[in-house]
Amino acid sequence: MTSIKDADDVASNPEWTAGDTGSALCGPGEALIGTGFAMTEPGNREVTWLQALPVLSGTGDSVSGRFASNSGGTAEGEIVAICLGGI
Repeated sequence: MTSIKDADDVASNPEWTAGDTGSALCGPGEALIGTGFAMTEPGNREVTWLQALPVLSGTGDSVSGRFASNSGGTAEGEIVAICLGGI
């Protein structure tokens, strides 16, 4: 699980801001079986998810996620990698 911070500077103006991309990793030897995301702090509720994508790699699986907001930096989200060990 990885927290993603709100990159918006001014709340409730006409300009929404896309935040940075956060990544959640599976452990060594684990396989990615799913992804999850949640707004842990919705700010003024002017938020939307932009992506929650799997990243499959020979060096380790992960997920990436980000959201956009018009909440003036008060929103926060989390991206979660759901992994299965021993595969």
